[in-house]
Amino acid sequence: MFFTSNLGLSQPDPSLLSVRASGVLLTIENVGTVSTSGLDASFIIVRLPDGLPAGDLPLMVTLRGAMSNPAILSVLPP
Repeated sequence: MFFTSNLGLSQPDPSLLSVRASGVLLTIENVGTVSTSGLDASFIIVRLPDGLPAGDLPLMVTLRGAMSNPAILSVLPP
């Protein structure tokens, strides 16, 4: 699970939203909003596939063709 600025989505829609780690397309399991005082954000829950390498992987979120700022997903070895 990770958080982003508010995406305005209430459910995962692969035609609108995708998440890649080191170029590998991740399965999005859930998307929703988080609103508390001073915070208006979205959460994205993804499934990490077997065989994803350990280490710091570049993470990219694409929404309606627009790419996010670069982020890092740290994967620990088993």
